[in-house]
Amino acid sequence: MKETTKAVCIRIGKGVGYFLLGLFTFYVIDCVYVDVKHAIVDAWEESK
Repeated sequence: MKETTKAVCIRIGKGVGYFLLGLFTFYVIDCVYVDVKHAIVDAWEESK
């Protein structure tokens, strides 16, 4: 019984870990994308 509980806990832990990793990755990509977009817009505005 204890072994299955441990296995379930590990599975849930992995799921939460992957979820947080995905969320963090999305957040970082989103921030970088916004920074890059602003940089491109600024450069484009200056070149006009």
